[in-house]
Amino acid sequence: MSKGAVLGLLTKVYATWAGYPVKDHTKWAEAAKTAKVLVESQKHDLLNDFEQLWDNTCNGVWDPTESLIEISFYSPTASGGASDPCGRIGKWNGVKTTMLAGERGSCAGNVKVVHPFVLKWREKDLADGEVYHPETVKDKRLNLSVANYQYNPNKVLYAKGKSDTDKKALENDADSKLKNKEKQNYTPAKWDIEKYVKNKLINNDKSNVNWYFLRYADVLLLYAEALNELNETPTTDVYYYVQQVRNKAGLDEGGSLVNTWRNHSNRPDKPTTQRGMREIIQKERMIELAFEGHRWWDLKRWMEADNIWTGNENDRTAQRLGLWPYRVVADGDANNGKWVFVEKNMQTLDLWRKPLKCTDVQYYSEIDNGWINNNPKLVKNPYQ
Repeated sequence: MSKGAVLGLLTKVYATWAGYPVKDHTKWAEAAKTAKVLVESQKHDLLNDFEQLWDNTCNGVWDPTESLIEISFYSPTASGGASDPCGRIGKWNGVKTTMLAGERGSCAGNVKVVHPFVLKWREKDLADGEVYHPETVKDKRLNLSVANYQYNPNKVLYAKGKSDTDKKALENDADSKLKNKEKQNYTPAKWDIEKYVKNKLINNDKSNVNWYFLRYADVLLLYAEALNELNETPTTDVYYYVQQVRNKAGLDEGGSLVNTWRNHSNRPDKPTTQRGMREIIQKERMIELAFEGHRWWDLKRWMEADNIWTGNENDRTAQRLGLWPYRVVADGDANNGKWVFVEKNMQTLDLWRKPLKCTDVQYYSEIDNGWINNNPKLVKNPYQ
């Protein structure tokens, strides 16, 4: 493991230490100090092309420019040698793909993307009156992170009906009111084996695709977060390190997130306050690191999970939502004879009795009694 990897991981440890439930805010200074050493070493940087990250990882190419810690999946002792696949990255959490005999294996695509998250991402950079279109979307990461398509056997949008043209399918996909049942099947696109993998492995279950455990972008955002927490108002360094990540995504014309909020937000002063920049950084981490395994741990250290899953049936994020079908029978209606799906709160239909709720128990991890017996300095969590 490189020095940069150790520094990056230690930065993450300090940031977690500073957060809930320990809340030792002195560790923000340690996080900033550690990240500064890594950044000023100039040994690492962001790749110019966000897509190159996923081309690399799908082909087992380790580029230490941005990849600080990366997990490879191969079995050097198996009969197939070092190329023998033994991981499930891209198979389990990639784009759904049907098998083609002698050409490719199938991918289950079992991990689904919650559609309200997609809608918010699509709408976040739109000006007043502007509508989403895949070719004009500002954030380059969106369509490289979320797969609105599958390979069956060729690439096809989930929103394409049996008699739809490709143009109609794009219209269906862009319209938030259409094909909502089908849109629940969206998957992560970062590990698109069919798109990226050059040496095809005909395997229905396993792959050689690597997994990013820690990226430089992660550390830059942690550095910005630590600096923001250490000062009552954001400094130029806070903006600078967040800006690096946003620039790669193609955001902020002129390279200024402050100007973006000033000119296009209903909260134009948001970047000028510590609380505002905290929210911006948190959202940037949610988007940049989407589906890479960081979100739950971020929500825990920010103590934000209970603000999302509140247990209040009136809070949308806590509601157990589903799609309810009905058949339209109305002459002259464009949907006459078709099945239409509308969003329903499952609690009101008595299908679920309670809304989603995160309690204090979920913020703690259980410490095995054997560890506690061997080390009396360890303290049980209060709910154990």
